[in-house]
Formats: sequence, structure tokens, C-alpha cells
Amino acid sequence: MLLSLNNLSKEYTIEKKKSFNALSSVNLNFEKGEFVSILGPSGCGKSTLLNIIAGLDRPTSGDLIIEGKSTKKYKKKNWDLYRKNNIGFIFQSFNLIEHLSALENVEIVMNLIGLSKKDRIKRAESLLKQVGLEKHMDHKPGELSGGQKQRVAIARALANDPDIILADEPTGALDKKTGIQIMQLIKDVARDKLIIMVTHNRELAYEYSTRVVAILDGKIQKDEKINESEKNSLKSELKKKDGSMSFGNAIKLSLRNIKEKMGRIVVTTIAGSIGIAGILLVIGLSNGATNYIDIQTNSFASANIIQASMKFKDAAIEKTDYPKNINVYDSIKKNPDVLNVREDLNVKDITSFEANSKELKDIPFNSLAGENYLSNIEHALKGSVPKDNKNELLVNKDMAKNVIEMYGMNPDKDDYTKAIGKKLKVIIQEKTTNPITGDEILGKKYTQDFEVVGVVDEIALSSASAYYSYDAVNAWLKNDGYFIGKENRIVNAEVVIKDVHNNEAVLNYINAKENGGIGGNKMTETKGFSATSQIVMVKTAIKTLINLAEAVMIVFISLALVVSTILIGIVIFSSVLERKKEIGILKAVGARNKDIARIFQAESALIGLFAGVTGVLVAFIIQPIANRIINNVLNINADNIVNIPLTGIPFTDIKIPFVTIAGLIVISILVAVLAGHFPSKRATKIQVIDALRDE
Repeated sequence: MLLSLNNLSKEYTIEKKKSFNALSSVNLNFEKGEFVSILGPSGCGKSTLLNIIAGLDRPTSGDLIIEGKSTKKYKKKNWDLYRKNNIGFIFQSFNLIEHLSALENVEIVMNLIGLSKKDRIKRAESLLKQVGLEKHMDHKPGELSGGQKQRVAIARALANDPDIILADEPTGALDKKTGIQIMQLIKDVARDKLIIMVTHNRELAYEYSTRVVAILDGKIQKDEKINESEKNSLKSELKKKDGSMSFGNAIKLSLRNIKEKMGRIVVTTIAGSIGIAGILLVIGLSNGATNYIDIQTNSFASANIIQASMKFKDAAIEKTDYPKNINVYDSIKKNPDVLNVREDLNVKDITSFEANSKELKDIPFNSLAGENYLSNIEHALKGSVPKDNKNELLVNKDMAKNVIEMYGMNPDKDDYTKAIGKKLKVIIQEKTTNPITGDEILGKKYTQDFEVVGVVDEIALSSASAYYSYDAVNAWLKNDGYFIGKENRIVNAEVVIKDVHNNEAVLNYINAKENGGIGGNKMTETKGFSATSQIVMVKTAIKTLINLAEAVMIVFISLALVVSTILIGIVIFSSVLERKKEIGILKAVGARNKDIARIFQAESALIGLFAGVTGVLVAFIIQPIANRIINNVLNINADNIVNIPLTGIPFTDIKIPFVTIAGLIVISILVAVLAGHFPSKRATKIQVIDALRDE
């Protein structure tokens, strides 16, 4: 016995204390191969009986027995599996999904039983040919007549090769001629199935059925055999699996729905893209500003020089002996970014410059990495760099102005190159202490003539500076005996970096404990190396301010994401209400709650994807405009002040902002999925009977 209804009753509660019996003590048996028509007036319990057989409703008492097994302990998963594998529906109002073609309406059922795409399409085409729709496979329901729609519904009912076909007034929405054609078709294509049809049409029931069951007020009035049926125990040859709707098919359903609601989706996408575009532009501005500051600070002529020294935590320890050999810096030399570690010439006791009887004091006198290692200043240099074997100077704009004035000329702010070729006398005077009184006294003077050969355009810090070749000044001072008696000078050294962009990394390397450093910015060891660089300090301070401003702006811009999240949630909730019929149809053919949720999660993800991609495109469109505005307002020349970070694709010459863009698009998708979470849950709560009854 395929189906048995054992003393089955269904009671509905209208109000708290009022109820009525839709079915009362129904006992029926059904075999495969029968065509059973259930007759009765409206409200007699026909549809309730059909819903219970379909597993869409539960009896108040009694039992539905399927192939000898009781369903009393069935859970929701068991009922879903039962409908998916054993039931095929034919509805009066067709209940086709409007945004899918005839082929796709049939195919979607097989998606739930785990058939491959190739097998699904092949079977769907075969079934549509069987019902006479080979020329209408790609037509949507709106392009089909009533009879054609019902033929699609019949093909869909047969798609999962079920044992039971349930037909609810299959000819109710059709004219008489078409109704007869549909009845004959059902009988022909489903002759090996159990067909249970609810109908008001006695004529059709007695003509096509093998058995007629009459119901009145929830009770069986008559159960009569009309024609001999070919009862069978044939098993489905279709290899069914406990499958679920793939995310790809969920996306397909969502895309079709999105096309139908394009205007609303466009507005939502634009709202979502504002936050993404804003964040990307802020990141681009931060990145561009950081690069600009990096370029400007690295344009200091001495940017690739770091001052290193040995520090002592306790003043008493400083009196002890320590190595006076330059090899004490061997650990620093191990860094691959370090070009050289050399003695600090210690020429900053008193340094002054003299020309035309005018003298300049307290001017920083800094060494250079060497004439072959100054590519960092080429873009900002007028003239040339000092040669390693000549007494030549490089000056910045402030110092160039002083030199021009020393020669009795009026400095033109746009022509600092007037300083090039001018001679300066460099004066270094030792500063010592009287051993008896302890007073500071001035010692021997060391003088040498130098020529200005270049002017470098450093970032404006209102500080005059002059730069010399280390080798040239070292040779001069050694020849003049400047180093005699300066035994402690070896404590300080200059670290020359190969690439100026790595000055901050090298500074941190020297200060690290594991390399013999003092332990970062604060001294934690008894003694250790300490690295300092004014350029790095300026760069770090400005970058910190930029990062802080970036964080603040992103926080405010993220409010746009919050607004778009709410909007997406509203859109998905509206979609759930509008697609109530679709939800009912899918659940009727065996879709589980996770399948239904997946459809709306896919729709949320698609909206998030559209918003993310749109936001990125908007950011790139705005980028050059923003660059121009910022340059004009700040009166600077920085082509990439808004510079969205670029990352190259491996093994190609293509460069795209992959990491930044991919990250923001993923964020956009996650935000959208989060927004659609509760509407998706709401969709799973919709009952099939309610969804289809509303239609």
C-alpha cells in the first residue's frame, strides 16, 4: 500500500474557545497506478485532505502511513524529503515562478534532488516535449496561455519522477476544451503514478478517474471504483539525492528578481556605494599624503644618514671603559639595508661660515652619504652634488638665501641658484673645559675654503643647512690634526643606508634589543645602540597625524554604510513579501529552510557586490578630480595626492588595486549579507499553505 489514512482528523481553532472539524475520522487507502478524484462542495475538507497527504499540514489525530511507515514521528526534514522525492504538484492557478522560463521552472525541482545541470536540462527538455511545449521552452509564464502554463506545471510535477501527483482543481482556470486536453494529458503522462485530484467537475472526474471519493463536512460519503486501474509497484529510476539548492542557482533566481526590480536596486546600490567610495578615497588620500610626505622628507640631503651612538642606562656605568674600536658596530653592518658605518666626524662643536667679512653661526653642518648615493635628491636638486675628493658644499634654500645675502645681493625667492659657485670659509672651533675652573673655553680653530655647487629643495622647515662630502672633510680634519686627543669619539657613528626609503626600518633595527639596541624608543637595557634621525622623526610624526585623520574620517564615512545596511535590509524584506508565492512553490516541491534563506542571502550578496564595485568605480572617477582640487587649494604639485594603493597581479604586467579594492568589496558584501540576515530568516517562517492561499 502506497498511502494509508488511518482514522485521520483535522481540527481548526477559529477563536480561543471555538473550533471546527475540517476532517473527521477519515480512512482511505491509495495504490500506485490509481487516478482518484475527490469531489465535494467548497469547505468540505478536500484541500485539507490534499495538504495533509502532501505533508504541508499535520492531522490533529490519526496517522498518515507512507509505504507502511507511520509519519507520527516525522520532523520537518523528513517532510521536506518526502515532498522532494515523492510528491508532484499541479495547482489551479499554475503557481509558476514568473521570472523563470518554462525550462527553468521545470529544472528547478531537479536542482533540489541533486541532479547535475546537464541531466536537469536534458530531463526538463524531454518533459516539455512530452507535454507539447518543445517550441515554448524559453518562454516565461507571462508569454504563455493558460493551457500552456498548466502544461508547464504538469511537466514540473513529473520532474522529480514522484510516486504521487497531487492536482488541486487543475482545470479550474481553463476553458472546457483546454480542460479536457489537460485531463487527458495528466492521465497519459502519469498513468504509472498515484494521481489524487481535487475537483468540482463531476463530469471530468467520472470520465478520467479510476476511483471517486466524495466528501461532505469532513467525512467520507462515498468511495466508489469507476474504472479498473493498473496498480503497480514500480520504483523511480531517477537517481535522487538529498540535495539542496546550490548557491549558483540561488544567485540565478536572485538575478532574475533583481532585473524585475531594477529601479529599486539601483537606488540601493548607489546608497551602498557612497560609503565604499568614501572609504576608498580616504584610504587613497592617506596613502597619497603619506607618499608625498615620504618623498618630501626623503628629499633632505642627509635623509639616508642615521646617527648611531652607544647609550648607558646608569651614569656611573658611563665612567667604565668600553670598546673604542669601530667593530663595536659589526651587528649594525649585518643589516642588508646598511651601506656603511663610519666614524662621526664630530664637527658640530662650533661651526660657522664666513664670506665677505660676514659670518653665519649655528648652521647645521651635515655629512652626505657620498656622491654616488644621492639619487633621493635628484628631483629636487639644482646644480650638482659635492665630490668626495673636493671641498664642495650642497645647501638648502634657506642657506642659499643666506649665502646670496652674504655676497651683498638681493635674494630672489625664485632664483636660489645664485648661491652656486660662491665661496664659503668653514670654521670649526673646538669647545673644551678648563681643567682647573671647569669653565668652558674655546680651543683651536680649523678653517677651510669650500665652494657651493648645488641647491636642494628640501621641505620647508625654516632651517638653514649645509651639506658636505664625508670623505673630503674627513681628509681635511685628519691632516689638520683635529682628531688628536678625541679618544671617545668612537662612541658615535653615522650609518649610511642604501635606500633612503628604508631609513625608518633601519633606525628601528638598530634600536631593537636583539641587535644590541636600547630596546626601542625607551632605554630598557644597561647599555646599547641608539639610533636617531630628525628626518625620520618628522616623517613619523606627520604620518601619525595622517593615520589619525584617516581613522576619524573613515569612522564618519562608515555612517553611510550603516544607512545603506538599513536600506538593504528594507529592500530584502520587501523582496521576501513580494516573492511569497515563489517561496510557497519552492517549499511545496521540497525546498528546505536553508534553500529559501540562501536565495535571499544571495540577493543580499549581489546588492553588496554591486554597491562595492560601483563604489570603487566612483572612487576612481573622482580620484583625478580630487587631486586637482587639493593641489589648487593647498598650492602644491602632487599628481597622486589621492593615490589608491596599487598591487600587481602575479606573473603579469597588469596592476590593479587588488588588496584594497577586494577588501572593500568583501566588506560591502558582508555588510549586505548581514543586512539581509533577518529578512532571510523571515522568509523561512512563511508557511506554504498561507503563501499559496494568498495568491
